[in-house]
Amino acid sequence: MPFLLIVQIVAVIVAIIGAVLYFLADYKNRKEEKEWRRKNGS
Repeated sequence: MPFLLIVQIVAVIVAIIGAVLYFLADYKNRKEEKEWRRKNGS
């Protein structure tokens, strides 16, 4: 397997993991924000 191909595969995996973590963090923040707004009655 050529070295550049390995580098590309690793880059794709890192990008996917980063996107998933970003999505999960964003989703969690939105959920907490909704609950916080509901508690404060606005």
